[in-house]
Amino acid sequence: MGGCGTHLVLEMFERVGVSKLVRPVLLLQAIHLARHAPSAPCPLIGYVEMSARDAVAALCREMAIAPIGDVNSDDAAFDTFAKALAAEGANAGSRQVIGHHYYFSHTFPVETADGRVVVWTTADRDAAQDLLERASTALGIELRQAALVRNPVDIYLSQQERYADQSQRAEIDPRTIEEFFGHVGAMRTASGLPVVRYEDICAASEPRLRELLRALHFTTEDIAGLDLSVIHLGGIDKWALAPRATIEPLIRRFDAISTAFGYTFPKAGALRRARKRWHSYRSEFRAMNAIFRGDFSADAAFSRHRRSLPARAWFRLMLCIPSRRRNMTRFYRERKNSGFPARPLFIAIGDVVRSALHRSS
Repeated sequence: MGGCGTHLVLEMFERVGVSKLVRPVLLLQAIHLARHAPSAPCPLIGYVEMSARDAVAALCREMAIAPIGDVNSDDAAFDTFAKALAAEGANAGSRQVIGHHYYFSHTFPVETADGRVVVWTTADRDAAQDLLERASTALGIELRQAALVRNPVDIYLSQQERYADQSQRAEIDPRTIEEFFGHVGAMRTASGLPVVRYEDICAASEPRLRELLRALHFTTEDIAGLDLSVIHLGGIDKWALAPRATIEPLIRRFDAISTAFGYTFPKAGALRRARKRWHSYRSEFRAMNAIFRGDFSADAAFSRHRRSLPARAWFRLMLCIPSRRRNMTRFYRERKNSGFPARPLFIAIGDVVRSALHRSS
């Protein structure tokens, strides 16, 4: 789910040539919805203005595959899924990853243009996962599953960091975190699902890190080709820097989850808080400087969170150096598919001064 560090893992898969699988999985989820409520709005992002039946048809058109025959037939669903995989380049012997997928984690509400809220429920989640597993078995696909988890309080704080608007922060629902951990815990008990903690990845020695990556289904060859130093750019124990009054209600709420997954919250003294703050700044600056050098492997650590005030000042200062600005512009164009909005520090300061002079006159 969001806030667990999954973008870091997905980017590592990308660097070893494993592509992310999206539309074929959305197709199976839309098929599930079309079986139960074909005319209802489809709670899948990008298709919410359509009925579930129309979303299935739209996904088939996007992938240039034949429309599904009988949506209620497993054989038809599995055959259409196989065509979708082939259309997306998922051929025999290739590897794809499905990750950072809210629809496999928890309840997910989506708002339509006219203000209605359409909800993907945990029952939808479980039925769609069952359909994916049965489709994989029918097509002879080896479906390997693993869970990446993080301290539940840190997940909540990480999600809040992404929003500058207070109203958006208020919309973060702790119940989704509880649903996610409940789902992971049930799968761990029922099928021995491998569970890896994000904190362990960030703090592990290299031998232990290799072991953890193997649990996430990286091969020995994958690991040998990875720059493992980038993994340690992740920020952990965000709760230790938050005001105690802010996190105490979260600690109490997530107590059962924390106990089940081995998380504790010892009170941090001034020295420990200073060390954590230093670690946070160091990780932030290392990620930013890597992008400025033209190394985009730190994408997740750089772009998923709001920058601190010192980092924002450094960011603007580095834009004054033409080579650094070129690399950052290229990063935004290649990774974000957008123009680069920021201006160098001296231009930004000049704009502020001119604006102040204009107001005073």
